[in-house]
Amino acid sequence: ELLWTTALNEAGIGAPVGIRTLAGPGYADVPAPDGSASRIVGLVEWLEGTLLSAALQEARGLADITDRFRQVGRAAAAMHNQAHGWTPPAPFTRHAFDVDGYTGPSPVWGKFWKCPLATAEQQATLEHARTQIARILTEYGQAQGTYSLIHADMHVHNYMLDPSGKLQLFDFDDAGYGWHHYDLATALFGLEAFAWYPAAQAAILDGYREVRPFPPEAAQLLPLFLLIRKLVLIGWQYDRPELGRREGLEAWIADACQSITEFAWP
Repeated sequence: ELLWTTALNEAGIGAPVGIRTLAGPGYADVPAPDGSASRIVGLVEWLEGTLLSAALQEARGLADITDRFRQVGRAAAAMHNQAHGWTPPAPFTRHAFDVDGYTGPSPVWGKFWKCPLATAEQQATLEHARTQIARILTEYGQAQGTYSLIHADMHVHNYMLDPSGKLQLFDFDDAGYGWHHYDLATALFGLEAFAWYPAAQAAILDGYREVRPFPPEAAQLLPLFLLIRKLVLIGWQYDRPELGRREGLEAWIADACQSITEFAWP
C-alpha cells in the first residue's frame, strides 16, 4: 500500500503520504500493554480539505455536481494510467479482484452466495449471479487495457478536496489488482436514487476519457460492476460482525436478489 501511494504522489496524483519509522520500514509492530498480542501500525501525513461527499451536499446545482464527477473521472484515469504503466518494486504483493477474487473458492470479501442470512431460494439466486459474473469476466479477460492496480473503495467519502480544489484519494487499504470498471462503479454506487445520477455517470465517464481511453464496450460492463459491488458487500458485511454491519443485511440481500432477477444478463 505504501509503495503504491508513494509512487502515486511521485506521479503528481494526490494520495496519502506515508511516514516511515525511524528504523526505515513503513509500519511498526506495536505490542499490546499486556503482551498478549500486537498490532501493525502505520502513519500518514494529515490531509487537509473537505470530503467530496460534503461538497456534493453543498452543490448549488447540477453543473456543480457534474463538475465534481468529471473531476473524479479524471483523477481515477490518472491513477489507472500510473498503475498500468508502473512496475512495482520487489517484493510487492496485493490481493486481486479478478474472477476468483469475486467468485472463486476464497473470494477477497467472502462468499456472498453462501451468506447464512440468505434463504435457500436467495442463495440459489446469488449462486446464479456468481456463475454469470464468472462467465462474463472470464470472457472479457484482462488484456483490454482495463486491468491493473485499483483503489477498490473509491466512494465519495474517500475523496478529499484540498484547499486548492484538487482531489486527493485516501483509504487505500483495500487496494489490489482489478478491473478499472470497479473503481468507477464504486464512485457511483449508492447514488442511483438521486435525480442527477444519469448526469453524474455521464460526467465521470467524460472526465475519465479526457485522460485515459474507456471504449463503449468497456462502459457496457459498468452496470455489471455496480451489481458486483452490491453483491460483494454482502460478504464484507457478514464476515465483519465486529463492525456492526449485520443489522439490516437481510433487507440488503433481498434487494440484491431483486437486482439479479431484473439484470439483463448478456
